[in-house]
Amino acid sequence: AGDIIYFVESRNAELNQSVNSRIAPAKLTAQYLVALNRISGEKLWEKSVNFSKCKNMLYLAHADGTLIVTGSEDIKFKYGNKYISKKFYHIYAYDVSSPALRFGTENPIVPKLWQTDQTPEDYRESEQSRKKLDRNSHHGGHLQHPLVVGQRLFSDWRAFDLRSGNLLKDITVPPRRGCGNMAASNHLMFYRNHSQEIWDFNAKTKKPIPLQGSRSGCWLGIIPAQGLMLAPESSGGCSCLKADITIQTSAAWVPLSALKKPKK
Repeated sequence: AGDIIYFVESRNAELNQSVNSRIAPAKLTAQYLVALNRISGEKLWEKSVNFSKCKNMLYLAHADGTLIVTGSEDIKFKYGNKYISKKFYHIYAYDVSSPALRFGTENPIVPKLWQTDQTPEDYRESEQSRKKLDRNSHHGGHLQHPLVVGQRLFSDWRAFDLRSGNLLKDITVPPRRGCGNMAASNHLMFYRNHSQEIWDFNAKTKKPIPLQGSRSGCWLGIIPAQGLMLAPESSGGCSCLKADITIQTSAAWVPLSALKKPKK
């Protein structure tokens, strides 16, 4: 972000003795959130943290002086007469807007703005919550990458106010398959469902627009840039044997409005 690099590191001394790079999440103790000057490499500040709940993955995102940390874990719990396992997300937001944090101030204060944790109680709470959390259990549903658009944070099918953490209940992210990650422009979200789909945040209809016939790969396979939607072929030969996924090719999409000849 600007000239600052943020990362999380584990300072568990045992890890230096590891014979390979395969490290169990339980070993990633003594965690610190660290900021470095991108040009000089100087450490600007560090903060002791505990992101041990983010066992499946951990991502950082930055916007408007706000540093977002998000990750997920699998929890096995009793539901009715049986035990089930579901994936639950955790989000932490820190205020890194203070100018003092850019100059290596000793013992700086890095305030936590908000935190939200999904729990088994969310699954039990209502039918709607259960359906949303069931989406996380789809393969890849535990790896969803967050998006920041303006003052809105999108994470695991929920939308939050970036600075306050308030859940934006008027925004319902459309359901989709869990194996593809989201990308966004200022007004649209792009993602892979059974095929490529586009969703307008501000449209009166909440239904996405499908682009039948092709779809992107399992990661961030659709790129909005310079007014175009770029969709490179990245399926790796996977067709999933579905009739609506038939074309494996790269494509660039342009809005119809951009094709209109300018008035003289």
